[in-house]
Amino acid sequence: MEAFQRTVAHYGRQVRFCYEKRLLSDHSLAGRIVVRFRITGDGDVVSAELTESTVANPDFEACVVDSMKTWVFKAPRGGGDVLVNYPWVFKPED
Repeated sequence: MEAFQRTVAHYGRQVRFCYEKRLLSDHSLAGRIVVRFRITGDGDVVSAELTESTVANPDFEACVVDSMKTWVFKAPRGGGDVLVNYPWVFKPED
C-alpha cells in the first residue's frame, strides 16, 4: 500500500496541475471527484473513468482522467489486474 501511495503522490502533481490550470479561469472551482482505474499485472494503468463528480467542469475532469491513464505503478502482488476507485477533493487555497 505504501508503494501505491508514493506513486499517487508522484503523479498527483499532474492532477494538481489540471486543477490549478482550470482555477485560473474559475476561481471557485471546488468539489470531489472519484476516478476508477485499472492497473494491469505489469503496473500499467489501462483504463480510467470518472465515476463521481461534484465539480461539474468537464475540461478539468477530462484532464484528470487522461493524466491518470499515463500512470505506471509497481506491479501488483500476484500479477493480476487491480481495480481502484480513487477520490480527489479540490478546493481553492485561501
